[in-house]
Amino acid sequence: MKIMRKSILTSVALSIAMLLSPLATISAQNHRGQSGNNRGGTSVSRPGGNNGNHNGNRPGGNNGNHNGNRPGWNNGNHNGWGNHWGGTSVPRPGVGATPSPRPGYGHRPPRINRWERPLPPPPPRVSYVPVAVPSIRNVLGLAFGTMIDYGINALLTSGYNVAGTWDNTIFLNNVQQFGVVWPEATIYYGPNGMQSARFQYWSYAPNNYTFNSVYNALRAAYGNPLSTTSNYGTMTYIWWGGNNTGYITLQYGPGEYNGGYRYYTDLIYGN
Repeated sequence: MKIMRKSILTSVALSIAMLLSPLATISAQNHRGQSGNNRGGTSVSRPGGNNGNHNGNRPGGNNGNHNGNRPGWNNGNHNGWGNHWGGTSVPRPGVGATPSPRPGYGHRPPRINRWERPLPPPPPRVSYVPVAVPSIRNVLGLAFGTMIDYGINALLTSGYNVAGTWDNTIFLNNVQQFGVVWPEATIYYGPNGMQSARFQYWSYAPNNYTFNSVYNALRAAYGNPLSTTSNYGTMTYIWWGGNNTGYITLQYGPGEYNGGYRYYTDLIYGN
C-alpha cells in the first residue's frame, strides 16, 4: 500500500511539473525579448550622458543629440563644433569645415576716433576757368558722390593704407600725392556720398618746404591759383578744375593742438 501511495504522488508531481514547464519557458522568452528590444533601441552611454539620444558621449554631454562631444558641450545638435562667432560655429582644428565670414569681414577696417583740424569752408565758385585746366572729378580713384562702403573696398583693393573709419570719414596713412608722402589723409562723406578729401603734413616747427613743393606741382598742372589769401599767418591758395568740376585748396599755417601749436600743410579736394 505504501509503495502504491508513493507511486501515485510521484505521478501527480510529474504531471504538475509538465504543466508548469511551458509557462516558465514562455515567461523567460518574453523577458529576454523585452530586454533585447531595450538594448536595440538605446545605445550604451558613458556616465553623465543622461538625456536625449547619445552615442559614446563623454561625461558632461547632457542635452540634445550629440556625437562624440567633449565635456561641457551641453546644448543643441553638435558634431565637434563650438566657439560661436557671428552666429556661425567655428570648427576646432582638424575638423574639415570652415564657416563663412561675416558680411564685410576682412574688408572694413576698424573704427577709430582722432583729433581733426577743422576744414575750411568751400570757396565760392568762379565764373571763368581756363579751358585747358584739367577737370577735378575724383580723388585717389574715388569719384565725388560715391558711397563710403564702395570707397573703403576700392581703397583697400588698390593697396592704400586704410587706418580706420569714423563718423562718415575714412582715415588713411602715408598716401602719396603730388610727389609728397602725406602721413595722414581723410576722406569725408555726406548724405550725397563723397564730398571732400584732405591730405595733411605737419611739423612742430615752422617748415614750408612741403607747401612750396606742392604749390609748384599744382601750378604746373592747373596754372596760377584763382584765389590767394593770407590771414593770421595762414596762406591759402585755391584752384578750380575745368568746367567748375571741383576745387583744390592748398593751405599752410599754424594750428592749435593740445595747448600747443603745430604747423600744417593741407591739400584739400572738394566738389
